[in-house]
Amino acid sequence: MHGNVLITCFDENDKIVYHIEESNMICIGAGKTIADVMTMPPSLSAYSNTSSILDTSNYVIQGISFAKSKDGYTNYAHAQLTSALEFTAVVVKSVNSTSSINTSSVTGIRVPSSPNPLDTRVERLSTSSLWDTSDIGHNLNAIEFSGLNGLGLTALAVGCYPPSSPGGFPLYVTDVTGGFIGSALFESQFNKNHVMDQSGMVHLTTSSVKDGADLAEFPTNQGLWPTSHQAGTSGVSTGPAFSGHGGQIGYNVILSAGDFAFPAAFGGIYAIGLWTLDVPQMLKNGLTPPYSFGTLNNIRIYRLFAKKVFLRDLTHCKDVTTDGEPANLLNYFSTPVKSLLGISEYKSKIQWRISF
Repeated sequence: MHGNVLITCFDENDKIVYHIEESNMICIGAGKTIADVMTMPPSLSAYSNTSSILDTSNYVIQGISFAKSKDGYTNYAHAQLTSALEFTAVVVKSVNSTSSINTSSVTGIRVPSSPNPLDTRVERLSTSSLWDTSDIGHNLNAIEFSGLNGLGLTALAVGCYPPSSPGGFPLYVTDVTGGFIGSALFESQFNKNHVMDQSGMVHLTTSSVKDGADLAEFPTNQGLWPTSHQAGTSGVSTGPAFSGHGGQIGYNVILSAGDFAFPAAFGGIYAIGLWTLDVPQMLKNGLTPPYSFGTLNNIRIYRLFAKKVFLRDLTHCKDVTTDGEPANLLNYFSTPVKSLLGISEYKSKIQWRISF
């Protein structure tokens, strides 16, 4: 079993800015999930109160999450809560030095710890921020649930995605001295469509798109969606079953609008992880199927199936005006600006293929 990850970034005209294609790392959780499938007693099907444990949906990929390096969680927008403005909006300072290859001018380069097959988290080192001690190994979705998670206004420095606020939520970019550069409003497709929980896990949806579909066919509001490959064709739509045609199944997600811009402001995305459910642990905790997804109180316990660490920020974009060019981080992701100017937005499509 092996996997391959393709990242394609499109500009506001839906033209490819760059693409990255590399192999992933299958983690120990994948072996545990396959072992669960092979060892769950078939006799459970004879009893109405246990037969649902054997449902195939309990043993397939169910989510994807995003991360960066340990020091990324204590810098950039995570470090801001020193002025009145920073208690009303997300604020990030730009940096002077930029690289057109590896980084945006907000984030710098923050490469996560090297991957290991024994990893159980996307970022192995601590992901605690200055304002929250949660250490789950990837980006939290704290702002959307700030009134319910006990963080209150400090959620603005925990991040990492905008809330589902009507009209969008403000992001301010300043220079290194704190001087104002620009601001704009952003909305999250993930939160707007209830496909991301407060831990930052993007839910697998039932929608599917054929392999090789045009950009216009991508369901940007549908979380993580599956495709399968069939020998001799470009692919077919399918449900999220392990028995994909030709022994290969794909998982896809789009980072667009605020789901691209806010993670950039909070330090970028340098690592991603695919997750299955940890059924034995949930049964041990007294939880029985169905394991329904919930954005606020998600009862699911996840197990890392595979991960990928990049040397390039997946939310890379220009974000400071240079030579008369617009500040893309603000102009090309803000929903009101898009509507006003009639332009699209930068977006990254993540395609993850697992072959069996």
